[in-house]
Amino acid sequence: MLEEINKIFNNREIAICLVFLFVIIWILRDKNTRKSVYSFLEAFFVLRKPLFFMGIYIGCTIILLYYVNFLRLSLLKDTIYWIFGVAIILFINLTEIEKKENYFKGIIKDNLKVLVLVEFISNFRSFNLVIEIISVIIIFFFSIVSAFTENDSTKTRENKLSQIVLTIYGFAALVFSVIEIIQNFDEFATIDNLKSLLLSLIFTILFIPFMYLLGLYMVYEIFFIRIKHIHRDQKKLSQFVVRQILWKCNFSLKKVKIISRELKIALMNNKAEFKYAINEILATGKQTINY
Repeated sequence: MLEEINKIFNNREIAICLVFLFVIIWILRDKNTRKSVYSFLEAFFVLRKPLFFMGIYIGCTIILLYYVNFLRLSLLKDTIYWIFGVAIILFINLTEIEKKENYFKGIIKDNLKVLVLVEFISNFRSFNLVIEIISVIIIFFFSIVSAFTENDSTKTRENKLSQIVLTIYGFAALVFSVIEIIQNFDEFATIDNLKSLLLSLIFTILFIPFMYLLGLYMVYEIFFIRIKHIHRDQKKLSQFVVRQILWKCNFSLKKVKIISRELKIALMNNKAEFKYAINEILATGKQTINY
């Protein structure tokens, strides 16, 4: 059975799965933690409608890449890695779109980091299973230490130590990988490996239009709820403001975010004031007059 599993997954991937499974079981032992996990899952699946559309979009993307002869069964594992390691994480973190100015540039940059990590996990030659399990446990432990001590000024020594260990491991992995590539260049320099290397980046680039439209919808919805709540006694006025914003901003996420941030909704009570304020914000980037 182990031989059959090794045909699909290498020792490093098996080690990661085993350690991850152990951590999940250990976390779920606590009753309060189980409740928190259940609450998270309930909150996550409240978004079943956008999740459904995301599934359709990803499915269409997969069909498109298969139709143009890029995606094949040999890349199924890479596709699964991307869905659970990139797409779902991007979906969960979409709430940050309103706070960050260059959100989508950051996505590409972060995805390149994930791409390198995934390629190291899945494509480069792994060690014996026991050695891989020990390595994964060490890296997992020091990654947790690094994450929890990063912003704690009283834990600078612990953070520095964890960073040194992770850097040494990363450097050693890089050296090992380069040696493997040099020694087995013919095995490495294949079309399948090139496709595997590019797949995550291509998936992410094709996924960005969906994320952009979903993010735009979210920003619009939050903004319009605020307008309607503040002017709940003036239904026609709030409808007019919503129409004006849609007309002026269209599909520009940047314009919507600027107006949402600058428009002093509670200080205005007629159509002329709103119309002037929206035009002023789009022209200058801020609202200068307090009505």
